[in-house]
Amino acid sequence: MAELSEFERGIIIGGYKFGHSEREIEEITGHPKSTVHDTIERYLETGGGISRPRSGRPEILTQRDKRHLYRIARSNRQQSARQVRDNFVESSGTTVSLSTVRRALYDRGYHSRVWRLPKERYDVECVIPTVKHGGGGVMVWGCFTWDSLGPLVRVDGVIDSRKYIDILNTHLLPFMEKLEDDKDEDNVYEFQQDNASVHTSKLTRTFFDDSDIILMKWPGQSPDLLIPLNTCGMSLNDVLENGSPQQNQRQNWP
Repeated sequence: MAELSEFERGIIIGGYKFGHSEREIEEITGHPKSTVHDTIERYLETGGGISRPRSGRPEILTQRDKRHLYRIARSNRQQSARQVRDNFVESSGTTVSLSTVRRALYDRGYHSRVWRLPKERYDVECVIPTVKHGGGGVMVWGCFTWDSLGPLVRVDGVIDSRKYIDILNTHLLPFMEKLEDDKDEDNVYEFQQDNASVHTSKLTRTFFDDSDIILMKWPGQSPDLLIPLNTCGMSLNDVLENGSPQQNQRQNWP
C-alpha cells in the first residue's frame, strides 16, 4: 500500500500514547492492522515513526485512486480495461498504464467480460443478454392429455380463424377420435385453450359446437394453466437441439 504520511503516522502514534488498542486505532484511522502494528513497533524501537527504506517502488495508485477506479468500472460494466484506464486518466489526471489498471481491478475481485465482483454475478446490470438458437423462431400447434401425446404441428405464416379450424379439423379431431376408441366409458375430455381471438371468434365457436367438443373455461389471466406452452417449449428444444432454427425448420418438420 502507499507509504504513510508524517501526519498519518502521528495520528497512529498519538492514538497509542493515549491508550488506544491497535484494533481501536485501526477502526479510527482506517489503516490495516499490520500497518498500525508496524508503525507502533517502529516508534518503540526508534523513538520516531519514520518508515524503513522500502525494497520496491511505491504503488502508483493511492487508496483514493483505487476507489475512483472501481466507481468508473461499475459505471459501465461492459467497457474494456482500456476504456476504464482512459476514463480514469481523463477524470483524475493521474497517468497509469493499462497493466496497472488491470491489476488493481483483478486484485479487487473484478473479473470476466463484465466488471463485477463475485457476489454480483447474478445482478441484472452485470448480466450480458444472449439470444438462444441464433434468434430464429417456429410457430407450432400441439395437444396432449395427461397420459397421451398428440401431434405437434408446424404453423406457417399468420394464423387466422380459418387456418386454426383447419388445424383442429386435420389434427385435433382424429386425435380425439382415437381417445374415444381407447378410453373408458366414464372418461370425458375437455379441450383447453386460451382466449386468443382466433380461439374465441364466432367461426371457431361454431366449429366447436358442430364438432361436439367440450371447452374448458379459461379465466382472463391464468399463468397456472399454461401447461401447453411449457410442453411445446420442451419439445422444440428436442427438435432444434442439433442446430439453429433456420437450419432445422425445414429439416425436422413434415
